[in-house]
Amino acid sequence: MFFDPDNGMEAASVPKHHPKAGKYIYWDELAPFWRRKSTMVIYHHLNRTAPAAQQVGELTLRFETEFPRATVNPLVFRRGSSRVFWLVHDGGALGRELENRAADFLSGDWSRHFRPFGWPGHDQAGTLSP
Repeated sequence: MFFDPDNGMEAASVPKHHPKAGKYIYWDELAPFWRRKSTMVIYHHLNRTAPAAQQVGELTLRFETEFPRATVNPLVFRRGSSRVFWLVHDGGALGRELENRAADFLSGDWSRHFRPFGWPGHDQAGTLSP
């Protein structure tokens, strides 16, 4: 499943019934897909409240808490405003295939625009700023 909310994952400053809530996806909205063992790709904009590495680290922990035993692979796109494509899966065939394709992608020309976090041989978290 691919989720493309305007801004990304829920923000504490925008409760679920706020007029701007439609720009976010909330954890409880993703939960049914996780329970069905769906492989998920979720689009998310980073903000200026903290460095990118910190935001990605905090959200990675949140994904792991919300979705036990999840494999969480964030890919940060750095051209223009920073945004993350979260690959979240349970280790099934589709999730592993998407990981392999993303790894190939990171080895090509597009690699200069992405900063992978936690990808073997590609982790550049320490080089990011907001």
